[in-house]
Parts: sequence; C-alpha cells; structure tokens
Amino acid sequence: MQLNFNELSQNQRYHLLTQTVVPRPIAWVLTKNKSTNTEEAASYNLAPFSFFNAVAAEPPILMLGFTHKSDGSSKDTWQNLLEQKTCTIHLASLEQLDALVETSAELPYGASEVDKNNLHLTNFDNSVLPRLKDAPVAFACKLHSHQTFGNDIASVGSGVVFCEIMHIYINDEVCSQNEKGHIIVDPIKYSPPARLGGQNYATMLELQEKQRPKG
Repeated sequence: MQLNFNELSQNQRYHLLTQTVVPRPIAWVLTKNKSTNTEEAASYNLAPFSFFNAVAAEPPILMLGFTHKSDGSSKDTWQNLLEQKTCTIHLASLEQLDALVETSAELPYGASEVDKNNLHLTNFDNSVLPRLKDAPVAFACKLHSHQTFGNDIASVGSGVVFCEIMHIYINDEVCSQNEKGHIIVDPIKYSPPARLGGQNYATMLELQEKQRPKG
C-alpha cells in the first residue's frame, strides 16, 4: 500500500503517524496555570504528550509536539509554557498508566488534572515548579524555543516546543552507579509505558542487548 499524504485529511495523517511511529515515549508535562488572584493556591496543568523525545545532549533538549484542542484552540500546556517559560516533564511508571490516561481529558482552563486525579506533588530541588512525587523520572525544564506550523497558528496552536533540561530526578530504585561512576538506569525496573496507535499502550516485555559495530 502506498499513500500520498497530500491527498489525506489531517485526521487520516494523524492516525497513520500514531500507528506507524511506535512505540513512542510519553511525556507527562506539568505547567502552572495563570491566575489573576494572587491569594489563590497555585493551580497546575498536567497533560500527556506522545509526540515527544530527546533531541540533543548539548544543550540537553527535549521536544514536545502539539496539536490543538477539539474546538481548535491551543492546548493549556502550550499557553502556560510560552507564558511561564518553565515546565516539569515526567516519565510515568507503569502503575501510573491509568492516571496518565485520565489526565488526557480536556478540562476548562485553570482546572487542575493534579487535583482531579488525586495526584501528589513534591518539591523539586532548585526548580521553580514541583514534580509528581511517584513518577520515577522528572526533568525540570525551561523553554528554549518553539516553532509553529499551519496557516492559522494563532488559533490552532500547532507546533513544536523545545525544552532545555536544567535538573533531573531519578528514583533510586531504578538506577545505580557502576565502577566508572556512570549512572545506569535499569530498563526493566524503569519500564515507563509507551504509546501505540488507537487506544493501545506498550510496556517493556523483552530486553535485547546488541553491540554497535566498530568502523
């Protein structure tokens, strides 16, 4: 089967991409909602993104790909990140998969997925924002740059955000230090869920180790 992407709708393209580019890591992104009342407690948005990956080590950059809400408006994470310039990007544990999926629901701006799903935050040392207490990995990030796509980007809010990592948290239970002082993350103990197409998710079932050939 061969398909011309120019002849497909946006929805068709999306479903083909999400079913073929698999498995995809899932970023669980925490941002702070804007508030006009300084006396209110801080409200945090939490949303999963599977158009996500690490794209550079110097500087250390994570990439988040955005589409738009069902009504065509930009997503809350997009608004918050461009305004606040900071976020915490988590990788969930397998035990958190149900909560991760629940936070994909569209809520009115300012409603907190953290509160709605009874998730717990904790201080993230040297970071402006907190982190999810039970997530095995978290990155404290600042906005590096962003790129928009489409003809009506002001209303659609589709594009890519590049986030520079400032600090990292790794749960001691999933990592160790070898004799050379390198931090080694155990992929079996870590095993964050990954995104497939449709309603499907993947977990690490089998580990294969291969040596890279020497040129």
